[in-house]
Amino acid sequence: MNFSRFGIYQGYRPYQPSQTIRVNILHTTLSFEPGGRRQAIENLADGGNGTGFNSYLCCLNQTGCPREKIAARFEDHLELNRRSLFGRRERGVFRSFVRDNNIDLIHSHDGAALFFSSLFLLGDHRVKQITTFHRSLGIETATFKGKVRNALALLRCNLVLTASEERRNHYIQENWVSPRKVRTIPLGIDLSQFAYSAAGRNTIRIELGIPDSALVFGAIGHFGGEKGIDIVIRAFLRYSRQEPGAHLLVVGTGSDSQIDLIRSLVPAEGEDHSKTKVHFLGFRSDIGDVLSACDVFVHGARQEAFGLVLAEALSNGKPVVATATGGAAQILNPDVGVIVPVDDVESMADTLSDIASQPEIRAQMGASAVERAQKEFSVQSYAKVMTAVYSEVLEN
Repeated sequence: MNFSRFGIYQGYRPYQPSQTIRVNILHTTLSFEPGGRRQAIENLADGGNGTGFNSYLCCLNQTGCPREKIAARFEDHLELNRRSLFGRRERGVFRSFVRDNNIDLIHSHDGAALFFSSLFLLGDHRVKQITTFHRSLGIETATFKGKVRNALALLRCNLVLTASEERRNHYIQENWVSPRKVRTIPLGIDLSQFAYSAAGRNTIRIELGIPDSALVFGAIGHFGGEKGIDIVIRAFLRYSRQEPGAHLLVVGTGSDSQIDLIRSLVPAEGEDHSKTKVHFLGFRSDIGDVLSACDVFVHGARQEAFGLVLAEALSNGKPVVATATGGAAQILNPDVGVIVPVDDVESMADTLSDIASQPEIRAQMGASAVERAQKEFSVQSYAKVMTAVYSEVLEN
């Protein structure tokens, strides 16, 4: 992966473990529930296998994940079920876990985990710490209290990582932190999980009753406003006035009120646009097959930390239409996708119409998408860069 254009970690010597040296990395986070944060941590754990870096996991609250899934990736894990951020019990259990497992570096993945780990590290200068800022919203940086908490925690943090330049700029602007301490490293994915499958395509289309010849758009995301699923639906409905035979697959869910709001955007049978086909698939684990059933992937996010789903769509060979937020500008280029303004339904609808009318261009973009994903966003490349990051921090 060529990270030189991001100005990131050029020339660091990868850590070369001997048979007698083990470096133990503890990933700390609020929970390990499904989502981009968990996926990023899993990729780091998988990528560390065989490099001499061993991964451990600590969840401040409940894990939110089957224990067998954790055991398959981590040497050991700790579920604190914290009752208080400053609780004596939590501090004691955490201290024992770090000591007993000879942890060398703590990698925290949210503001609460960073603060909790930093409190412990004030009395232990042997252990290093870095943190990754995963938030697409300003939740961890929006209040004065949050800024103070971050400033105190950063005193015992060697490095802050963000997945996109947009999030790096946000973190620097909203916190009292030196820009030199904040770096951008785009995330990676397991490309094999999202590779195109002709069988998967047929399975999904048969399940939903979609003709093989129909043009299908896809969208994936939580139904909260920041992910912009409503923007995608509104743009698709606008486009479908011209092409009522098109379909839209929507993967995701939300609170009851969010689900009601999203579903209310689609006219009922017998109303205008009754021929429009919008399929709500809820939460799905077969994302690779769903992507395979689509011809174009659409992402309408208003705010995004990076946009792993864009890389997933590329790895499946899908041209992408996405809003200009998060890592879209880093993930996409004109050969694989089109970037439109945030919250601009008309612009997105026009772009859907343009790309729908050019099947040869879609095919070219799809081929370039796979090539770009393999070159830029593999989990192996991501793990290689992160290994260099860990080595650099540990050696200083």
